[in-house]
Amino acid sequence: MEDDRILEYDLRQAGKPIVTEPTRDLTELFELDEEVNQISFSKNRIIAADDGGAVRLFSNDGGLTVLRDNSAPPFLMTCCSFRRTSDQLASGGTDCTLYYWDIRKPRKPLDSMCIPRDDDSAAVNQVCNPPMVHTLAWSPSGRLLASGLGDGTIEVVSIAKNKKFVHQSRLRNGHSNSVASLCFPNFGCGKRKSPDDRLLASIGTDGVIFLWDLNPTIGGRDATDPAKILSKKLLELEEGKDGEFKDSNKKDPKILFGIPHQAKGNWMVSNLTNSLFVADTTSEITGYTIPLQH
Repeated sequence: MEDDRILEYDLRQAGKPIVTEPTRDLTELFELDEEVNQISFSKNRIIAADDGGAVRLFSNDGGLTVLRDNSAPPFLMTCCSFRRTSDQLASGGTDCTLYYWDIRKPRKPLDSMCIPRDDDSAAVNQVCNPPMVHTLAWSPSGRLLASGLGDGTIEVVSIAKNKKFVHQSRLRNGHSNSVASLCFPNFGCGKRKSPDDRLLASIGTDGVIFLWDLNPTIGGRDATDPAKILSKKLLELEEGKDGEFKDSNKKDPKILFGIPHQAKGNWMVSNLTNSLFVADTTSEITGYTIPLQH
């Protein structure tokens, strides 16, 4: 999107694995005058975070809506993400602030939260102080929002009934550089009655993938224990190692295991079975199969 265009690709018309021809150019519909950093989808709506500090929303029903906090100083909106099955979304940027929006009230966010500097962070290449928001991920239920930050930590918040951010945890002692992408791998969700907010995956520009257990206090007491999903052999190997992976404090979130990906991560998604797919600074997409219990 460095050429300031937003293009649509219809995979139903794809005749081969690599699709090179767009179906439609959406640039004029978004009235872009700034570079776009990220887009997100929800039903028939698309949102785009741009360098002008705005989130631009286009829908077939309502046309273009621009969400912008005019009281904020100039900054770049780096990421945006729809909350699950709702008219609400989150965004973040270089002002180190989380924004919570209702698309029906575009002139002012429902809430905003400046993420404080983390003096306990293990990151050695902090981008700014306090850290910029690089990436966002909603949990499957929509109850939790995870934010990947420039100092290598992850801020986890929930949304209160009054539509305000509530701090839950700051995940640290993992990445040594910026967190590039996050996802909640809902592995084996077809076997469970409800979404699972307890398992979180992250990849950083340090080239490492971590799987985190948010534990019942954050992920929810009804959430499935990852120890009952992931391979026991895999978890036993990690618990037996000396160093940062071992964590005896079961009340706090912890790292279950890490995967040395090597290349700097850009984006990561999961499927509903047991795979993670990573796009990095190379021209390849790498798939990882995570061993599960049978």
